Amino acid sequence: MLFPAAECWKRKPSLEDYFADLLHGFSKHTTQIYSRGNPSDPLYPPPFHVVLRQLERPDASSTMYAINMAAESVDIKIPGRLQSQVPIYQDSNIITTTNITPEFSATGLHVDHGKHGITLLYGGCVKLWALYPLTSYNLEHFSAAHRSDAAFIELQGELEGGEFCIQTEDQAIYLPPGCIHSTYTLRGGLTPGIEFSTVECLEPTAQIWDLNSKGLRLCGNDCYPFLEAIIMGLRSRESNQRERALDLLCLRYKKVSRLKPMILSKVKQALPKTCPKCGELWAKH
Repeated sequence: MLFPAAECWKRKPSLEDYFADLLHGFSKHTTQIYSRGNPSDPLYPPPFHVVLRQLERPDASSTMYAINMAAESVDIKIPGRLQSQVPIYQDSNIITTTNITPEFSATGLHVDHGKHGITLLYGGCVKLWALYPLTSYNLEHFSAAHRSDAAFIELQGELEGGEFCIQTEDQAIYLPPGCIHSTYTLRGGLTPGIEFSTVECLEPTAQIWDLNSKGLRLCGNDCYPFLEAIIMGLRSRESNQRERALDLLCLRYKKVSRLKPMILSKVKQALPKTCPKCGELWAKH
């Protein structure tokens, strides 16, 4: 969904202040920079100067881009058209992060975390998006190819319900939970965005958790999207949503608890003593 970007800007800095914040937040230990030729592994030490140079002088043969950088001067809000639908997880702040994407930057076919997503553009940026819903049919095909850097090409003609759109700086784009997508930067610039959780994220975050847990070495932070959705499910006024949250958690509780995410203590506070699905104490899963 494309809609006016003005609905999402809570604090929009000048371009100078924005870059000053990004430079201040750069760290060779935490800033992640990828090359278009090797999108799976971050470069170390991160060549931040190359990314900045390519904003002015794009290099199609060796494009590099930075992801998930913090900038205190920029803040994105959830627009009113999305806030009125279902309650939003707000136990912690919704953080705005920024990608720096020179012209020719491209991301392969992927799903972020199974949460709602809003992306804006700044500094003259223009992007081409390929979007696919997370249907059971698409999930089956995506699961078989998602670890391939060429997944977008390999799955052409295989996925259903695909849409393409071009986003400009005066537009925001909303990605529903679990949206499979790929991007290509037509004109370089900054890409700020946010993610947020609701009960609608229950199924997508569980599916993405399952997908990642099969082939990746996960840590506690990887559990947050799924457990935020579980919390919203347990808080729901709808009994079927509370039951579904318990069912999804039962199947994954053992793996999740081994990773010891801090948010698990908050989940435990909302759980019944025994699991309604299997009848066991949660600690015995």
